[in-house]
Amino acid sequence: MLNVLNLDLWDPGAVQSNWDVVNTAVTSGGMPKAGCPEGVWDAATKSLFLSDFLAWKNAGLPGPLV
Repeated sequence: MLNVLNLDLWDPGAVQSNWDVVNTAVTSGGMPKAGCPEGVWDAATKSLFLSDFLAWKNAGLPGPLV
């Protein structure tokens, strides 16, 4: 699906396995890129994502509800 950093961001397992890569890319401003359907995030959106993403990691990276 959405391939960024050679990862399918719709694949929870790929994101779980590459949490540090995604976190670093967002922290550094490398994600999301211009042209992304969500657009480039402002500081508040980026901060909220990083906070939620860390909470997800601290919760044990639970998978999607089926």
